[in-house]
Amino acid sequence: EIKIPKKFEREFSDGFIISARKKSLHVSIWDFGGQEVFYSVHHLFLTKTGVYLLIFDMRELLNEGNRKETLSYLSFWLRSIRLHAPQQPLIIAGTFFANIQNSEEVLVIDGLLKGLTKTNFPQIVGNAEDNLMFFPIDHKEVIGISQLRNIVEATIYNSGSSEEVPLKWIALLDEIVKKKKGNAYLTLTQVRNLGLSAGLSSIEEQDAAFELFHVRGCVVHLTSTQILKNLIIIKPQWLVEGISKLIRDKTLHPFNEDDIRAAGLEDDLKLMKDNSIVSEDFLEYVWEHDQVAFFVDFMQRTMLLSPWKDDKYLVPSLLNSMFSGQGSLRGFKCIFDFSSSFLPIGVFQRLICLCVASAYIDNKEYSREPTLYANFAEIEFKPGLVFRLLEEKELERISLFVDNNNPKSAAKAYSMVMSMLRKLNYDAFGAGLRWDVLLQTSSGDLVRYAEAKDEKIFPWFENDIQENLVGAQNVDLGSFLDSL
Repeated sequence: EIKIPKKFEREFSDGFIISARKKSLHVSIWDFGGQEVFYSVHHLFLTKTGVYLLIFDMRELLNEGNRKETLSYLSFWLRSIRLHAPQQPLIIAGTFFANIQNSEEVLVIDGLLKGLTKTNFPQIVGNAEDNLMFFPIDHKEVIGISQLRNIVEATIYNSGSSEEVPLKWIALLDEIVKKKKGNAYLTLTQVRNLGLSAGLSSIEEQDAAFELFHVRGCVVHLTSTQILKNLIIIKPQWLVEGISKLIRDKTLHPFNEDDIRAAGLEDDLKLMKDNSIVSEDFLEYVWEHDQVAFFVDFMQRTMLLSPWKDDKYLVPSLLNSMFSGQGSLRGFKCIFDFSSSFLPIGVFQRLICLCVASAYIDNKEYSREPTLYANFAEIEFKPGLVFRLLEEKELERISLFVDNNNPKSAAKAYSMVMSMLRKLNYDAFGAGLRWDVLLQTSSGDLVRYAEAKDEKIFPWFENDIQENLVGAQNVDLGSFLDSL
């Protein structure tokens, strides 16, 4: 294996690296969609090799009417970055500095940010020059821009992103980059041929190079199924745009109803709007008949889409009706409590995906069609096994309710939901989610899992539920669902 001499060392930061000069800096900048509907796909692009820049409007923090919402928004992003990239540098910048009246207002903002982060975000790169934890800037008046740019560059250089690789890997990457013009993706065969031309003669070495390019954000190459593995995406934006064609904010990005009518898909659009169910014909339309099988497989494997009856699919992220009958829910209750850490948007939606997919495997045709809301699901897996799931965002918890008249199903319901949470944690959240389990006793009290297990609390420990948990790490999704 040839190691690159220092004068030829190339840096693999976040983007395609073409120049060989040691001090050159090439980055890819990703601007994440601000609409909530996109939050469930952020895990695909919040990588463990990025440098993060969190931008906020300082005026919003000084406005007491908007302060609570702004702090909540900042908290979401801080915790999302910490969840997916806990070791990566994070720089915070506040805009509209020219509108700030005096230094006291800057200190007020700094105090609010320090109260929000406390000691939980050691990766934040502070503003040592001004003794602040953020960088005040103003683009229009060109205030603080050079300082921020210097900090970003220095942070990237010092983030440990450089790595020595064989020169022939660089040659392969250069050939892939050349193909970007006119191509959003290449087939695995095409890229393997490029690898052979660059001198990567073994499949093992080629796969190692592909993995590095994927980790560094140069390409997107997923390998969990053959359909996914057969495509190497050389323009990651193509993947983002493809997902956004389906998971979209219907208010800001409505479908062209004239086009829908011309395609004869009016009923399909109504089904999607009313029930978040999409037909195969509608998916063909949305993705313009381009790599539809890839997108369906991709969204199933990332738990953004699940099979439905009659060759249709459920997209839980599109559910928008809210369930308001929390007070009417009865049954044995189990709480999955994320309040000590973070319950990201996308967890509950993926849990619904796994539940519906599992129920579909058991039933093929649902004997009792699931009742679904953005924050609630009632699902029958098989006769006698029905449970309800409720997400309470403000309390950062998910509750499981099992019918009182079937106590024997409680342990099974718990083991299924717990296994699903572990699966989506490993596959979609980098094993960064943390939660506590509270189980309801027959007297209505809630006790922690360990105490309930020690005391064999009815009905959760009629059987040894720990032994019923299904393996989740490094397990194919299809095999996982078959094992539930």
